[in-house]
Amino acid sequence: MAAAQTPDAKELALVGKVEMRIALADSEKKLQDLLKVYLAPLLLKLASEHVAVRNKVISVCQHINTRIKSQDLQLPVAALLKQYKENAHVALIRHFDILYIQQGISRLPISDRLELLPILIQGISNDYEKSTQHASQLFHLVLRLLVHFKLPPRGSKEDTELRATLGVTDEDAAFLSKWFGKLILLTLVKHSASDPPTTARCAGLSVDDYKFLTQQGKPDAWDPSSDAGLSLTESKALVTRLLASGMFKDEEKFLPALFASADTNSRISEVGDDILKRVMLTQDLEDSSCVEALFDLYFGSSSPDGTLPVKTPLRIRILGVLSKSVRCTTYPHKIAKIVEDGLLSVELNPTNKTAGREASKFRSAIFSLVNFVARRGGASNLSAVAVSLVGNLRAFIQDQGWPVVDRDQDMELRGYGYETIGLLAKAAPEKILIEPTLDLLEWLFRSLREDTAGKDVAVSIEEALSSVLGSFSKPFDESVMPRFRQTLLRYATVDQVTTPASSHFTRSTR
Repeated sequence: MAAAQTPDAKELALVGKVEMRIALADSEKKLQDLLKVYLAPLLLKLASEHVAVRNKVISVCQHINTRIKSQDLQLPVAALLKQYKENAHVALIRHFDILYIQQGISRLPISDRLELLPILIQGISNDYEKSTQHASQLFHLVLRLLVHFKLPPRGSKEDTELRATLGVTDEDAAFLSKWFGKLILLTLVKHSASDPPTTARCAGLSVDDYKFLTQQGKPDAWDPSSDAGLSLTESKALVTRLLASGMFKDEEKFLPALFASADTNSRISEVGDDILKRVMLTQDLEDSSCVEALFDLYFGSSSPDGTLPVKTPLRIRILGVLSKSVRCTTYPHKIAKIVEDGLLSVELNPTNKTAGREASKFRSAIFSLVNFVARRGGASNLSAVAVSLVGNLRAFIQDQGWPVVDRDQDMELRGYGYETIGLLAKAAPEKILIEPTLDLLEWLFRSLREDTAGKDVAVSIEEALSSVLGSFSKPFDESVMPRFRQTLLRYATVDQVTTPASSHFTRSTR
């Protein structure tokens, strides 16, 4: 009586039979039919507890790989994808499943490919938790299929029901909107020997984000001339249009739309801007998590592998959104850092002629935010940073030339600076206005008298003086009174004078 086969011998025998059938297939048609039946079950054997069985399956796969190079040979992609989703805890099965899915998906008719889209999307957030590498590959496959997906007309019944039609859960929608947003931020980085792709990152993204979007640094992931490569620009435009659809809720659209609105490509920015205008009507800008997310994008992370700050055009957009949020005024130190970094940086200094229009818009957005904060912020929050804010705003004005202004400076920003100083001084007078030297009051009076910037700026200085007037109408420290009287008398008795041509015009402060 023959001895009973051991379990591993039985499994090896089954794998051997499949190997023999595949080896004997003498045409592409026969091989295709065999793979349709046997490929998915063969890969299931990668879950075997026996090393010899797993190694045998891998050996058979190596043989299969040499015979499926023809683009005419179709693979059982649907069965493999279903198997991939059902074997979340067997990394080896999922690894080989996805290899054949990636090879086979572009060989299917477009209609067959699109039938796989809901299966790919469903559970993709869970796939990410199991393996970021596999989720990265699935995400790339989703993008490849979306190229062929025809969006229903915006606002139509089909558009409204798109989320349900594709079976997208809240978790998967949140995952996709997050990564569509990060995709819009992606800028490909040229690698060098000292900067390998595994450490690359770009503005708005961390090292891990960059790895995910480039399939762990795969060189042809974003090379449209390669078999599975995609065009980055086209993919950004594609996901932006998808974000406008009924597949996503307003709160899921907010950040990706904000990113898209600042893109340099008008095909992306115009759609993003349109989405942003719609979702801003419902977005809760007083939510702390929303405000903190905007600050995190603006400043980036201090970690060596963390998120880099976003580019200036998006920073301008973020400042515009923050200027509508009273909640942002409760983060005074972050506001102070925005001013210090933005107004006093060498690159954006107004004397730097290469700074250009973008830098001017950036500084204008900073002033708008600080002006908003000065008007709407609470006294305790403002007093915490008022001294440093006023100091930096004065430094900005003096960097432009003070009191004699340099040529080619932005006078609108100069005026804005004076007005904001007045508002901040009014908000925290005991710290920066009513002090023994009355330095700021003196500075404002001298600015009104001698600043050469012109009539509009003079009006702004008068507005600043008007803002601080109320602080002196209330009782204040008697020790300051002599200096206060002396200052008022001096600037009330100085006559308006037109000095020689070599000097500048002085205004009356009477």
